[in-house]
Amino acid sequence: MIRFPVTSTYDADCVVAERSRVGEIYHVARNSAGGATMTPVVRYFAWRPEFIEGYHSYWRIDCFIRKHKLSPSPVELVDAIAQALIKANLCEEPIWVSAHSSDEIHGKAFGEVFEFD
Repeated sequence: MIRFPVTSTYDADCVVAERSRVGEIYHVARNSAGGATMTPVVRYFAWRPEFIEGYHSYWRIDCFIRKHKLSPSPVELVDAIAQALIKANLCEEPIWVSAHSSDEIHGKAFGEVFEFD
């Protein structure tokens, strides 16, 4: 897994496959001791569509922004994630970025997911 900065207050992680990238963007609150609190605010999925809608082959990035007070604005996000993925050599132009709003509706653990003391 790769970790890279998106902006001064957001970092991302990325799992790399041959024709896709998947990751999460975190709001990062750093402290003076060098630690940080990381709040997940966006999930993104990037891939190279096999069936091209236009003439050129391109990367498509879909971002699912949590409804959370620490989440970035969609306008800020689309520019920042595209530039960050290019800078990290994970994608290259041309790129189409879409922002979507999301909320977790339900969740359930199967097996031992959490470890409590």
